[in-house]
Amino acid sequence: MDVVLKTSLKKRFPFRLATTSFIYPGTWADNVRRLALLVDEIELLFFESSPRSLPTRRDIGTLAQLGRDLEVGYNVHLPTDISLGDSSTCRRHEATERLIRLIDRCAPLTPSSFTLHLPIDGQPIGGAGLNLWQKRCGRGLQRILRGGLSSRLLAVETLTSPDFSSTLPLVADGDLSICLDMGHLLLRGQDPVKFYRKLRERIPIIHLHGVKNGRDHLGLESLNRARLDAIMAALDSFTGTVSLEVFSVDHLMTSLECMGLAQP
Repeated sequence: MDVVLKTSLKKRFPFRLATTSFIYPGTWADNVRRLALLVDEIELLFFESSPRSLPTRRDIGTLAQLGRDLEVGYNVHLPTDISLGDSSTCRRHEATERLIRLIDRCAPLTPSSFTLHLPIDGQPIGGAGLNLWQKRCGRGLQRILRGGLSSRLLAVETLTSPDFSSTLPLVADGDLSICLDMGHLLLRGQDPVKFYRKLRERIPIIHLHGVKNGRDHLGLESLNRARLDAIMAALDSFTGTVSLEVFSVDHLMTSLECMGLAQP
């Protein structure tokens, strides 16, 4: 308990500090119980879309009750093993339907956002191939939003590929939000603070993690101190969610320590 209390940054920042539901071995609920004293929100990871890998209605009921009891909120990371831009019509249809069902299943949690990957799926990044990919993704996005989800709750993540300039038209057309993964931009050699300042009105959630030697999702100690201080300064009035997107206790604890020491 002493370790938890020393590293807790709950209600410390203008934004809601979050981390993933993949820190401790165990279920989503197990992680929520252990993390709720540390952070304001939990990023529920649903990376696989098969029914046996997704939460049951009972699981969601348990998470909703924990949220109320422990005063912790949620954001949802939608599955990454399916794609709205898939070259197969059948796979695209299945991807869309699975996403719709999961979004509906999670509604009782009132998530602050639903993070969505739109990978390029090996298609040509320029010309006709890109145009076709954008049309495929656009149709899937329209189908999801017809289910009643507020468009700004759907946050398209900045991936390492494609460059987000290829995805931005889809965001604009659907009036969607952006999940700014700062680590992904750093891997591309881009400035995440510049990106944030340019598009901050569309950014309700930020993924923050360390990057070193081509690897990401490391603890924040992997970032240059000046870099982290610049990020924190840029977020001094941000009221969305900053999720420490790491996947181990060690990386979470060192990240919390870095956040506590960062100079805005």
